[in-house]
Amino acid sequence: MIEYIKKPYNDEEIYKILNPIVRTWFKSKFKTFSDPQKYAIIPIHQRQNILVSAVTGSGKTLTGFLAILNELINLSEQKKLENRVYAVYCSPLKALSNDVQLNLINPLKEMEQQENKQFGIRIGLRTGDTSVSERQKMLKYPPHILVTTSESLAILLTTIKFSELLKDVQYFIMDELHSFAENKRGTHLTLSLERLQHLSPTMTRAGLSATAEPIEKLAQFLVGTQRECKIVKTDLTKKLDVKVISPVQDLMNTTERQIHHQLYSLLDNLIEEHRTTLIFTNTRAGTERVVHHLKQNFPKKYIENIAAHHGSLSKTHRLEVEQKLRDGKLKAVI
Repeated sequence: MIEYIKKPYNDEEIYKILNPIVRTWFKSKFKTFSDPQKYAIIPIHQRQNILVSAVTGSGKTLTGFLAILNELINLSEQKKLENRVYAVYCSPLKALSNDVQLNLINPLKEMEQQENKQFGIRIGLRTGDTSVSERQKMLKYPPHILVTTSESLAILLTTIKFSELLKDVQYFIMDELHSFAENKRGTHLTLSLERLQHLSPTMTRAGLSATAEPIEKLAQFLVGTQRECKIVKTDLTKKLDVKVISPVQDLMNTTERQIHHQLYSLLDNLIEEHRTTLIFTNTRAGTERVVHHLKQNFPKKYIENIAAHHGSLSKTHRLEVEQKLRDGKLKAVI
């Protein structure tokens, strides 16, 4: 049964379910709960399957995790935190997984500093980048919140030793749900989800998406045909400034050399006009080519302040690029 949640909860209702530590931290960081948080935090706390559709930057990630962090802190305070996985977060991209891990670790650190004590809550990242030593360490000290990708989750479920640690998972979060639903990765993920649910019969499913249409079909993709699911659909209106720009007036009657020259002049102008620019190409080779030509054509402008980012580069390089982008040290990432 698919059902929409039509009425949001107010701040006080949400604060009542939160541990005083989490409540104090949240009040110190935010003025109020965002729309998706007002609709979804309590249903997740109540262990209801839910799909949250809201614009990027509206607090969806914290919506999915606040009730989970709250429960783990309750268990930590009661000395009942066990050596197993309580929540699995699944992302379509390794880069997103890295971001989420940071966005979870930082709130926990802030709460620990606030209380001047350690909660002992572990957050672990398991992707294709995870080293053998880190994987072995996870068997001995499993993360209470496992951040992973769909491919890595499928492998973990076939690993005898690690699958034992997934036998009582309480929460599963599928981020960017729409990107899974449109291809075979999503088909594989639904099979992994059913295997995980078999190991953890009481597991709650939560899906997060910025663009979820048709939303009822996507809710069914999240939970299957025999389970209930709540839907939260907040205002998806977002201001966009979209332009289609050609480097030359006439693409048909302009030489390739002229198009190439004008294209990089245009890119240079756009990069100079903005604080940060993301340039997307459709191949990894194309990414390297754009970086090379920008540095070659404008050697005085682009040396250390632009960077390539794609899956063939090392984990160390990619994480360094992502951190420099957060710190505002890069003019452009391709």
